[in-house]
Amino acid sequence: MIEKMEVLAEEKEREGITLTCRQELVSFYEKFGFVNHGMSESKHGGVSWYNMVKLWKGVE
Repeated sequence: MIEKMEVLAEEKEREGITLTCRQELVSFYEKFGFVNHGMSESKHGGVSWYNMVKLWKGVE
């Protein structure tokens, strides 16, 4: 699913992908090249979320 999301994002000429996840999934997304940008301001569902970002090469 992550690979498909990357293909779609590239086809739409996006610079990368951002998502939020719970703490226990941070290391999972890091394995796919996402970088943890810290805690999100979101408190959806009463839990803490983390901002994960994956930019394409050459985009900063």
